[in-house]
Amino acid sequence: MSAAALLAAGTAPAEAAATEAPPRAARPAPPPASAPHTAPVSPALAARPGAHDLFALLRRLEREHPDRPRIGDSAARREEYVALGEDPFLDFPASTLSRVDRDADGRLRLFVRFLGLLGPQGALPLAVTDEAHGWHLAHDDAFPRFLDILNNRFLQLFFRAWADARPAAQADRPDQDRFVAYVGSAIGLGSAPYRNRGAVPDSAKLAFAGLLAPKAKSPARLRAAVAGLFGVAVEIDSFVGTQLAFEPGDRSRLGRAHARLGADLLLGSRVFSVEDRFRIRIIAADLAQYERFLPTGESCALLADLVFFHLGEELDWELELALPAHAVRPARLGRGGRLGYTAWITRPPDPDAPGLRRDARLNPAERIRVLEAHPNPHRTDRRPS
Repeated sequence: MSAAALLAAGTAPAEAAATEAPPRAARPAPPPASAPHTAPVSPALAARPGAHDLFALLRRLEREHPDRPRIGDSAARREEYVALGEDPFLDFPASTLSRVDRDADGRLRLFVRFLGLLGPQGALPLAVTDEAHGWHLAHDDAFPRFLDILNNRFLQLFFRAWADARPAAQADRPDQDRFVAYVGSAIGLGSAPYRNRGAVPDSAKLAFAGLLAPKAKSPARLRAAVAGLFGVAVEIDSFVGTQLAFEPGDRSRLGRAHARLGADLLLGSRVFSVEDRFRIRIIAADLAQYERFLPTGESCALLADLVFFHLGEELDWELELALPAHAVRPARLGRGGRLGYTAWITRPPDPDAPGLRRDARLNPAERIRVLEAHPNPHRTDRRPS
């Protein structure tokens, strides 16, 4: 899933049951006794079982039974919805499946051609497979079915070990996804109380964990995260000058406090600094994308939340919005243009006009706080809560 799709979906992975990386998700209660499954096996699967991959099929079965334990996690036979077995064979296996049917209890039964007790690669001597194969040709499969008692559990545990080590397989059941805790721990989302907070969904934060996790913050990492999350061209200017205001209690007062020359004496109520602010420049492709990053747009709160999540409040920052000159529309009374946002007094746009217009500079976090503290009920473009 792309980063834009993650933002569009606006969904975050469900919280894990434990606050740290859980060794295993909690097993649901055993299902009540019910009638056996009577639905027929899929015609495509029954006709060509060798064309299907065993692990892909088992993953699909897990998704179709979210109320049952994952394959290999069941504590009782009645909790299982698939049975794994093996027919004797002596030829080289061309696929992982040989045939499919249902057992007496209605469970889907898959017969594999690898990692069982029989076969050229099986655990038992080849002579045992040869003997079992002869009886199987005589339509006597008592011995292979007896071995399936062991094969079923062994193969289920093998699949469980395979699936637990792969993020894609874990994501089939988001509420039991252990990789959310594994990856989230690197960016501060390892514990449940820290998840699903802020405007950016956790799924998007996890997708960029490699950029957000390092303790050494850099403009390159932040630029890559913003560009990937929003799909826009981004530039970052470091060492942007700003005025830092002193708190009233920190200001120098002769004869009172902070008046030691060369130690803590401060002149004035503020000081100019180039070390405490940076600028994020969003180069919008068109006017619609430009408006999404205004304080009333849907992307402004997401950007502010992402920067706060990555840097906290250690540094001050501002947003500069750039728009291609040919995309600028002159303001017309009653037809469009919002004062201070998209109202330009200019000539009609020239399709061949070069360069960028960089007229908007704002502090998104402060603007959003003002909008939320003093909402205007007559505004129709207010950011949704």
